[in-house]
Parts: sequence; C-alpha cells; structure tokens
Amino acid sequence: PNLDPVIDSRAPAGSLTIASGSSQSVAVSVTDEDLSTLTYSAASGDTAVATVSAGATGTFSITAVASGTTTVVLTVTDDIGQTDTETVNVTVPAVNLAPAITGRSPAADPITSILIADTDPVTITVTDETLSTLTYSGVSSDTSIATIVSTGSGVYQITGQSAGTSTITLTV
Repeated sequence: PNLDPVIDSRAPAGSLTIASGSSQSVAVSVTDEDLSTLTYSAASGDTAVATVSAGATGTFSITAVASGTTTVVLTVTDDIGQTDTETVNVTVPAVNLAPAITGRSPAADPITSILIADTDPVTITVTDETLSTLTYSGVSSDTSIATIVSTGSGVYQITGQSAGTSTITLTV
C-alpha cells in the first residue's frame, strides 16, 4: 500500500505576522517513505488579506495584501493523490499612515505679521485615515520674536514678542 506523505516540520514555525506589502518564505520538510514524486500547493482562506504561492521543492511564499487575519493551508501531494497539510495562521497588522495637514486658516503663506503682544489664532485641518488620537505641537525658531502654543484639535495661538522674523513649525 502507498503511504501518505508527511510534513515533518515547517520553518518558520508558529503563527506569522507579515507587514502589508511584504512576503514571507515558508519551507516544509516532507517524508515520503514510498519515494513518490511530490507536488506542492497552497490556498489562502482570505486572499484579500494574504496570498500564497507554492514552489516545486516545498517552499511557499506568503504575501501580505491588507490588514486582517487568515489561515493559509500548505499541501503536499504524492503521485497517487494522497496528501498532508499544514495550516499557518497569518496576521497582517494595520498600517499606521501619517496624518496630513489639509488646510490652514488664515491661509496666507507665510503669515507675514503679528503685532507685538498680540495673539493670533492659526487653525489647521487634519485628515487621519487610521483615526488615531492626534497630538499637536508648535515650535518657534526664535521665541524672543514669537511664541506658539497648541490649544489642541488643530488650534494654535501665536504671540508676537518683539520685532523680527521667526519660523513657526506646526506638527501633528
């Protein structure tokens, strides 16, 4: 009687975490006491999360497509159709995209003047696709000329201190 092929080990072992857009090579070691010709195949439970391709020698390539989790089944088949499988749990973590400043009020660039001892508000509009909690800060290149304070949620207060030029950098 023909004996089933047996997947003895997998490297790397355990669950895999793969960054979106990256690939991970997985190799299996197979024993087939009948010395049959072996073929390799693979399937992803969710190709929107990860795809998989099989090489001819027990090497598989798992490519992360988008955040989520899926299982990938690696299969070895002998020449009369008997199989063994190995299941790999794959996690693709969410990508944290940087927030983007999409608008500013007043819109003039640069803001050309603030009177000494006056405080003028500057408001920025920010989009953040990952809906993260945002932190706002501002820096003046010369605090003896102008200071800046973030009051949160994209609102800054710039105060003129003395005559001169200062570059204000807003960060989200």
